[in-house]
Amino acid sequence: MEYKKGDIIFFEWKSFASKIIQTYNLLKYGQKGPTHIGIIGDIQGEDVLIYEAIAKGFTKSWYPIEFLEREQYDHKRAKLLLKNIQENLEKYIGKPYGWLSILSLGLSWFFRFKIDINLSNSVICSEATAKFLYDSSNKKINIADEYNKPYQLITPFEVYYSQFLK
Repeated sequence: MEYKKGDIIFFEWKSFASKIIQTYNLLKYGQKGPTHIGIIGDIQGEDVLIYEAIAKGFTKSWYPIEFLEREQYDHKRAKLLLKNIQENLEKYIGKPYGWLSILSLGLSWFFRFKIDINLSNSVICSEATAKFLYDSSNKKINIADEYNKPYQLITPFEVYYSQFLK
């Protein structure tokens, strides 16, 4: 499988946050779908640098390509040219994980209203991915507008099915 910088890697994890996301996906879309997203920032030999929002915040870690091929749900790529990939990923490094966004996601579906609070000091994986795609496409890939919801409420499922990815 060929990977490129900027590719979006989808996973189906089993964490507490993943269970909330899977429940949301099942109730809203009728299927589980992916629960986590990482973005390839670099490739060196048989290793890939993945940027992702995890419990300890937005980080970058090297993984063997073999790990991706074994553990990924799928991988996709933007239909449009992405620029400044590394620069646009690095600006999220160190942001804490958006636990409140995960809670807001569940509550917004359960109570059937949009929660639009400012959670700009934290980030979840799908939010970071959607913002990265927006920034790297010169504002042409706008998943928040596509789903008519704030970035912090975008799920991995919605990024996966975005019209902007192939």
